[in-house]
Amino acid sequence: MFLNNQRIERVKRLAVAILCEKPSARRNMATALGGVSGTYNGESYFTTNLVGHVYEFKKPDKQVSDDVSAKYASWAVGNLPWDETDFKWAYDMKPKVGDVIKAAKAVIAKCDEIAIATDWDKSGEGDLLAWEFIINCGLTRKKITRMHFVDESVDALRKAFRDRVPASTNDPNYRKAMYRSQWDFMSMQFTRVATAFGDGRSLLRQGRLKSAIIYLIGSQLELVNGYKKIPYYQNRFVDENGVVYTNPDEPTFPDKSQVPQIYMASQVACDKKELRNKVPPMFWTLSTLSAKVATEGIKPAMTAKLVQAMYEDQVVSYPRTDDKTVTPDQFNDMLPIVDSIARVVGVDPSILTHRQPRGTHVKAKGAHGANRPGMKVPASLAMLDGKYGKGAGRIYELLAKSYLACMAEDYQYEFQKGHVADYPKFIGSTSIAKSLGWKAVYGADLDDDDEAGKGLGSNAKPFVFEGFPPKPQVPTVKWLVEQLTKRDIGTGATQNATIAQVSNDKDPSQLVIEKRGKLTLTESGEMSFKLLPGTYIGSLDVTKTLQDEMEDIADNKKEAIGCLHAIQDMVRHDIEVMKKNGEDMRKSMGITYSPRPTSNGGNGTMGSSDDERFSGKWKGKDINPKRVFRGHRFTDDEVDALLAGSEIECEFEGKNGTYKGIVKIDNSSFKDAKGKTVKYTGVVWVGFANSGGGGGFDNPPKKWASHEFTEDELAMLKDGATIALVDVVSKKGNKFDCHVRWDVDPDDPKSGRKKIICEFD
Repeated sequence: MFLNNQRIERVKRLAVAILCEKPSARRNMATALGGVSGTYNGESYFTTNLVGHVYEFKKPDKQVSDDVSAKYASWAVGNLPWDETDFKWAYDMKPKVGDVIKAAKAVIAKCDEIAIATDWDKSGEGDLLAWEFIINCGLTRKKITRMHFVDESVDALRKAFRDRVPASTNDPNYRKAMYRSQWDFMSMQFTRVATAFGDGRSLLRQGRLKSAIIYLIGSQLELVNGYKKIPYYQNRFVDENGVVYTNPDEPTFPDKSQVPQIYMASQVACDKKELRNKVPPMFWTLSTLSAKVATEGIKPAMTAKLVQAMYEDQVVSYPRTDDKTVTPDQFNDMLPIVDSIARVVGVDPSILTHRQPRGTHVKAKGAHGANRPGMKVPASLAMLDGKYGKGAGRIYELLAKSYLACMAEDYQYEFQKGHVADYPKFIGSTSIAKSLGWKAVYGADLDDDDEAGKGLGSNAKPFVFEGFPPKPQVPTVKWLVEQLTKRDIGTGATQNATIAQVSNDKDPSQLVIEKRGKLTLTESGEMSFKLLPGTYIGSLDVTKTLQDEMEDIADNKKEAIGCLHAIQDMVRHDIEVMKKNGEDMRKSMGITYSPRPTSNGGNGTMGSSDDERFSGKWKGKDINPKRVFRGHRFTDDEVDALLAGSEIECEFEGKNGTYKGIVKIDNSSFKDAKGKTVKYTGVVWVGFANSGGGGGFDNPPKKWASHEFTEDELAMLKDGATIALVDVVSKKGNKFDCHVRWDVDPDDPKSGRKKIICEFD
């Protein structure tokens, strides 16, 4: 009997734990397979989820042995470069994810197999975050498989479950993502070097893509600021249709009066007329889409947020794709909904007559496919704005028109070329639109340099043309994306993410100012730019080299440890270059080097914006609290008010937007990793600014639905924990299980109001 019970228990545990990247992905998986747990294709399964990366590398001084820990904690450049062989590459659990990890482990404990169902793309980021969890939770003895899917549609997820394959840390995607993560960790050294040789106060963040962006913007601004509008004059002809005829050998003059009047009016001779076609533009990448809407006031960070939210509901496709084309299957899947999409964005379906795959846009390669509308067609653009936030409708409209354009005919025009009959070296050309084709899809959104004219005229008259040297373009998000893409630096997703990061105006170390798509540098950005000439980290080749190394490591052509070792020589080189550049920078910008004492012993540089501290007396006591609280860096006036004992109101940046809160200095405590109570004096949270200082909506309700929270549960909710509820009764009397947390209302993030957020299993 005992053996039979053992066998029955073993059969029960022959199940698959499907590990999703986030709660929304788990919901889509449950929809595809028929529930959060159950049986599909003859196999028992349970779903669970993470919330992106739940582990992160420990700080440098915690990665090494005690005898060298002080060296890695110090920001003194004399302690650089780091030795990559010193690192244990150990992880810490990220804040506020303990309950998520505990819940995932509980589900996996019921199963013999873990099916990795995180995002699957060329970067390998989904593989990395899954293995971080599996390894750090000691789950490597389980059978591990991988589900590959290009989107989260029902058919794609079902197929991925049926076709899952064995997985290990030797998989190419994991190896290259791990190397990229290690490289970026090691690149923190360049921030320490730049900060040391800046003004002594400012945190000057450097990184492979950040530095490339700063170098490109700074160099272009130098060209713009150095431009001189010096006119020149030249003889040319113009006909009655506005076509201009030029002679490349015609001399130019600095003064209009110097241009000789030697030409007479003449007839125009046509040399060529030919019908030409132009195919539709390629699909948007996340960065080119972001650049387009940035000119309309939608910032890169908001674009990423909106497309991610719409993707999770399958309204748009996977946004962080590297693909520039779609597969034949993806093209065919879209065909039945093309007319519906067209009507939502105001395009006449009757012009979408090219319903066969174009070789330029449809190729039998790729994974997620290029950015495009999803399989769920919204009722209207206004509905998207209402559900996801302002700008969602506009983003969908652009994605839709970009995709629909490939299903319209080519733009057709007649090209005409001619010369001035009596002076044949003067040549002009123009075009006449014959059929708008795909251009009719774009309408007013057409971002095209083509100008359709009336054709060549009959007679041309001489005139004196006034010209100027081409003015360098003012750097914009669109221009920057074009420069990065031309040099193959970063993917569309990483380009957009980094542009959003360096231009975050809530970050005290902000490097770039972005206003309606135009880019300039902050003072910190200007300092960073002037430190970069001649450095490795400022080289536009660094990211391209890293990407090549990632592919070589994925293909087992190179070892990661050897590639990481090369960073030592890069750091040594950049220390010497930035030291000299720093002297020149401070002189040119009129900056006096004045280091500020910090928490790491006052070596003249800051450990990070979160480590910066201020000193003073509070209630007669000398204190040295952190200057950054919830991402907000206190100004000198705010510091004075805090030290005086005042409660002050500040604006903070949360994951759902900005909010206002009240803080003060007070005695407080926390429990360290060993459960020991640590007392300190520093800045503490009082409450939301519009909640009367900690009352009102700053506290969770004692009862939600049919569930009455215990005192322990209320405390956990206030601490940001997620709680599992079982057999909760809805208003209609239906029982359900769910997870709840006390968080900012996603429908009204700016108010800072919190509510119970419910996520269904």
